[in-house]
Amino acid sequence: EIYISDRENQRVALYSQHLKLVSVVGGRDVGGALSMGRLGGVATTLEGEVYVTDQDLDQVIQISTFSRTDRSFGGYGYGSGELRSPSAIAVDEEGRVYVCDTENDRVVVFDRFGNYDREIGVDVLSNPAGIAVAPKDILFIADTGNHRVIAVDLASDAVAGRLGGPKPGTGAGRFDSPRGMAFDMRDQLLLVVDSGNHRVQRFK
Repeated sequence: EIYISDRENQRVALYSQHLKLVSVVGGRDVGGALSMGRLGGVATTLEGEVYVTDQDLDQVIQISTFSRTDRSFGGYGYGSGELRSPSAIAVDEEGRVYVCDTENDRVVVFDRFGNYDREIGVDVLSNPAGIAVAPKDILFIADTGNHRVIAVDLASDAVAGRLGGPKPGTGAGRFDSPRGMAFDMRDQLLLVVDSGNHRVQRFK
């Protein structure tokens, strides 16, 4: 199934693999316990929970079984567990939620219930806007403002590797404002949306 963060319509749409619309949560004219603004990234868990970032309200919204909004967490600010214009989001096998806190230049980590865990990349990242969890406790982050991708060892939260940057480039392994990311578990490939170069790059 495919989950789409429909930013300007302020909703999340669920499609089948054949691109048939299955369900929608939220919407500009739909009321509910939790209001949604313009949305950013979306991530799912094996248990069927959906997390989506809300860039207008500086929060993360958790949706269970794609039928109701259970809770929101975050909120505008600079402190621990607070967010400013959150964008991409990822969830690991343990249920930890990784949020690109774009305007605070960091990644904030929460547990599956929205409790603050820690922050990653302080004094390293600039406007991060893409994220992907890989095996062996590696987190890939699109360090958008620095035109690069970094790999973080989650055992220590230290930077384990860098690719590209600090200035934009057009060659292989160089980026101009990288954003979206995904990790292909089957083939062990990292895919990066190299937005300024209008392409997707793929790495082993």
